[in-house]
Amino acid sequence: MSHRTIRVIGRRAFRESDAADPNVSVVFDDDGQMIAEESRDIAADDAAAILELVSQRRADAEFLVTGLTPSEYALYQSLEVALEPHLTAIEKRLAGDPPSLVVVLQLPKRWTEKAPKAFSAIVAGIVADCVRLGVKCDAIVPEHDRQLGRTTLPIDRVLRAAKSSHVIAIYSEPEQLEEELLPFCDVFLEIKRIDRSHFDVAIEREFDEPGVAAWPAGIKMSDVDPDLLDAVCGRAGAPSDVVRTIAAVTAARAKAAKRDAANEKQAEAAKTTSKSIYTPAILRPTTPTLANLHGYGAAAAWGHQLAEDVRDYQAGNLPWSDVDGGCLLHGPPGTGKTLFASALAATCGLPFIATSYAQWQSSGDGHLGYVIKAMRAVFESATVNAPSIIFIDEADTIRRRGGSGDGDGWWTAITNAALECVDGTSRREGIIIIAACNSPDMLDPALVRSGRLDRRFEIGLPDEKALLGIMLHHLPDAASADLAPAATALAGSASGADIARIAREARRGARREKRPVTAGDLLAIAIPPDTRPERDRRLVAVHESGHAVAMMSQGRIPDMLSIVSAGGSHGGVRSESPAGMGRLADLEDDIVVRLAGRAAEEVILGQPSAGAMGDLQQATDLATHIAGMWGLGGRLYYSEQVDGAAVESRLRDLYSRSLRLIGEHRAIVEKLADLALERRVLGRSALAAFAVEHGLGGGR
Repeated sequence: MSHRTIRVIGRRAFRESDAADPNVSVVFDDDGQMIAEESRDIAADDAAAILELVSQRRADAEFLVTGLTPSEYALYQSLEVALEPHLTAIEKRLAGDPPSLVVVLQLPKRWTEKAPKAFSAIVAGIVADCVRLGVKCDAIVPEHDRQLGRTTLPIDRVLRAAKSSHVIAIYSEPEQLEEELLPFCDVFLEIKRIDRSHFDVAIEREFDEPGVAAWPAGIKMSDVDPDLLDAVCGRAGAPSDVVRTIAAVTAARAKAAKRDAANEKQAEAAKTTSKSIYTPAILRPTTPTLANLHGYGAAAAWGHQLAEDVRDYQAGNLPWSDVDGGCLLHGPPGTGKTLFASALAATCGLPFIATSYAQWQSSGDGHLGYVIKAMRAVFESATVNAPSIIFIDEADTIRRRGGSGDGDGWWTAITNAALECVDGTSRREGIIIIAACNSPDMLDPALVRSGRLDRRFEIGLPDEKALLGIMLHHLPDAASADLAPAATALAGSASGADIARIAREARRGARREKRPVTAGDLLAIAIPPDTRPERDRRLVAVHESGHAVAMMSQGRIPDMLSIVSAGGSHGGVRSESPAGMGRLADLEDDIVVRLAGRAAEEVILGQPSAGAMGDLQQATDLATHIAGMWGLGGRLYYSEQVDGAAVESRLRDLYSRSLRLIGEHRAIVEKLADLALERRVLGRSALAAFAVEHGLGGGR
C-alpha cells in the first residue's frame, strides 16, 4: 500500500491559536492584512480530500475574480487573451522545479498598479485543480539602481521571489527592462492598450446588465484612465452612463493636454521669472455641511461654533481676533479629515483652498524658492478671498527641524516659511487654517504651539452611533433598529468609506434582482453568513457570554457582544474600561472578567480551548504590573522584573473566582449564549435588558 503524500499550502484568516502552530506562517496580503499560510500533508490516494481541496481552491479563485475592480477585470481579460498562446510553456514550468511561474509584463504606466490582483486571479484559476501548486504571487516593479544610475526591474528580487511564489514583473518604459532578465522568465508579454471589448465586458459585469453605449470614434482606448473607469462605475446608474462620462472626461483631458503642450514654452519661460506659477484653486462647497456628517464629535461641535463666530464677524459684531484661527485634524487614513474640512467651509459659507506640500513641490521646477512661493501663493489667494479657509493636507510631510541628514537645511527653510504663514500673531485677517495629518508627533513643535495650530481633534473610526447614522444616510428608508446589529458589529473597525462601499454593494445586489434595496441587503454584506460548524459557534458564544455575565455580576453592562467572525477574530465583548481608581480590588475584578471566558468553556463545555490566548496575555500583564510596578503585590520598589511564580499564583486564585462565578451563574451564561447564537450581535440595550431580566441589572 502506498503512503505517498502531497504537501499543500493554503491561505485563510489569521486566528490567535495560529501563533503556536508550527505548521502556520504569518504573511500579509496585498492590502496589508495579516493572514495565515497553512501547510499540511494529504495522502496522494485520498480522492475525497483532494476533491474537497480542489473545490475550495476553485471557489477561492472565483472569489478573487469577483473582487476585481472594473479596471482590474478589464486587465484580467487582456491577460487571459495574451497568455493563451503560452499555455504550453506555462504547463511546462508548473511541472518543473520550482513550480513557480515568472511573467514579465509591459503595460502603460497608469495600468501597472492594476496588474498584481489581476495576475493573482489568473494564477489562482490556472493552479486550482493541482493541489501541489501554491497560489502565492509576488509583484515586482522597477527600482532605482545606483550602480546603473537608472530605474530597472531588479533581476535579483525576481529570482528570489520565484523560489517560493509566482512572480509578475511589471514595467512601463522599455529602458526599465534588463535584457538579462528575459532568459529567466517563462512568459514575456507586451500589452499596449486594453481592448475596447474588455472595457465593455468589465462595465456590463459591474452592473450585471448589458447595454454599454458605443464608444465615440475619436476616443483612443489607450487614453482611458483605469482609476477614472473605477470611479465612474461606482457612481453611474447604468452601463451607458459610464461610457458617456468616460468619453467626455477623456476628451476633456485630451483637449487640456493639447492646450498644455501649446503652452509649454510659455510655462518654461515663467519658471525663470520671479512670478509664482502656482495658482491655487478657489472652491466654494455647499454640501455636505457639518449637519450632514456623523461621528466627528468634538470637532463638529467646534465647527458649528466657528460658523457662528464667522457670521458674527461678517455682521460686524465680533473682531477677528476673537475667531479661532483653525485646528489640526489627526487620525488614521480614510477617516474623513478632508471631508470635514470641506463640510466646515460649506457650513461657514466660505471659500475653500485645499493644498499640500506635494502641490507646492510640483510647482515650477521643484526648487526651494518655487516651493516657498507656491506656499505663499496659497495664503495670498486666501487673503484676496477672505474670509476663507485653507486646508493643508498631509501636514506631517513637513518635517520637524533639527533632524540629521543632508536634507535638514531644506526642511528648516520649508518649516520656517510655513511658520511665517500660519503664525497667530501676524496671520492676515480672515484666514482660517485647517491642517490634517496621520502622525502629529512628526510635526515641528513650533507649528502646533499656542497661537498656531494649537487646537487638536482626533478623527478616528466612527463609533456605533455614528456608524448607524452613516448607514441611515446611505439607506434612508431603512429602520434604525434593522441596521443596529451591523453598526454594533462594525463599530471601531469600519470607516465611513467602508460603509459607503457596503451600501453600494447592497444597492448593486438589489438592482440585479430588480427590487428596492433593504436593510437585509446591507446586513448580508456587513455581517456575512457564518459557515463555521455549530460546535465552534457554540464555543465562541459560551466564551463571550462568560465575559459578559462576569461584567454584569460586577454591575457593568457591556456595550456589545458579538460572535461574528471577522478580521481573524471569532467574536468579542466590547465595553468601557472598568470604573475605579486602580485599586487592587478593581484590578482583580478586571482580571476575573478577562478569565471568565476560559472559565465558561471549562465549566459548561468540559474543557477550555486555545482561544483565550489574548485574555491570558492581558490578565498576565495586569498581574505582572500589580506585583512589580504598581506596588500592590506586597512590595514597594518599582521593578519590571517579577517573580513568575507569584504571578502564576495570583492568576490561579483569580481563575478560581472566575470558575466559581460561572458555576453560580451557569444557567444565565447558557441562556445568553443561546441568545447570542440566535442574534449573532447584541448591543448594549439588549444586554441591559437581559441583565435586568436575570437579576443582574442596575449596572452602569
